[in-house]
Amino acid sequence: MLYTLPRREAVKPAPTGLVQALNDEAAAMAGLVELLTLEQQALVQGEADRLEPIAQQKSSAIELLSQLGAARERSLAAQACGQGPEALPRWCQRNPALGPAALEAWQALLDRAMLAQQLNIHNGQLIETRLRDNRARLDALLCAVPAGSLYRPDGHLRRIDRQAPARPV
Repeated sequence: MLYTLPRREAVKPAPTGLVQALNDEAAAMAGLVELLTLEQQALVQGEADRLEPIAQQKSSAIELLSQLGAARERSLAAQACGQGPEALPRWCQRNPALGPAALEAWQALLDRAMLAQQLNIHNGQLIETRLRDNRARLDALLCAVPAGSLYRPDGHLRRIDRQAPARPV
């Protein structure tokens, strides 16, 4: 007698899986908020060497958030809830026992996303201010130096005469 495997039905995500997915996404957003806060501290304290590793971690966090958001959209679509802003309320109507937990997780995600946006805008303003200040300092240095090079071809400083232009040696 031949044994046949039972036919597998299409696997649909469990309703509780969406609540967990929303909680995971909110936790990932909290991680991004933490990174943006660290970035802000580094910018305020002028610790530019801390910014590169933070930027790399931010890129990873954003990639993770993108994946989690896509998984959430797929989960809602797989449960015939559609896509877009109406999908989650539709899911909550179909799953009344889990609706409040889903809405709470969704609100936590939205709150953290708003905070991340505010931090990102503020950090951008801090970066712009630092760039403007550095440009002004460079301009001041360039104006203080007489035309021509400060150094001779042998690497030694040229004599600077404020009255007349420096003569090549």
